[in-house]
Amino acid sequence: MKTKESKNVIDKIRFEGKTRHEALCELYNTLSNEDFMHLINMAQSRLFIWNPHDKTCYDLDMEVPCCPNGAEIQINIQEDGFKFKPMVSKKK
Repeated sequence: MKTKESKNVIDKIRFEGKTRHEALCELYNTLSNEDFMHLINMAQSRLFIWNPHDKTCYDLDMEVPCCPNGAEIQINIQEDGFKFKPMVSKKK
C-alpha cells in the first residue's frame, strides 16, 4: 500500500528536478526489450487494443500478451474467436 511517505521510482527521479515525462524517458531508456516485455506482461490487465475502424477493443492474450519479433515487440490479442468488446454503440 502506498503512503504519503513512500515514493515510486519516478517520484525519486523527479526529485532531481525532472518532469514526469523526462523521468519516464530515463526509465524507459534503461529497459531492454526483454525487460519491456516483462513490463507489458505485468500490465496486461490494464491494456487493450483499440480498433477505430470497427470501434472495438481486443484484450491481450492471457498466456502470451507479447513476444519478440525481430528487434521489435509484438503485441498479441486473444484469439478465442477474437473476443472483442464493443466500446461505442454503432448507430444504424
